[in-house]
Amino acid sequence: MEYYIGNTDPEWFDFLHKKEPEDINFWQPGGRFRFHVLKPGAPFLLRLKSPINKIAGIGF
Repeated sequence: MEYYIGNTDPEWFDFLHKKEPEDINFWQPGGRFRFHVLKPGAPFLLRLKSPINKIAGIGF
């Protein structure tokens, strides 16, 4: 199974978690590169950065 682990800030994750959005977008600063690592429907894991260093969510 192919998957991708994207790092995110704990503060940003907490902010979104409190809002309980139906959908979120994961982006990279600059936006110069097209994300083509995964096929549609493959899991995208959200990993909280240090000091937590744990998987906190999943998207497809």
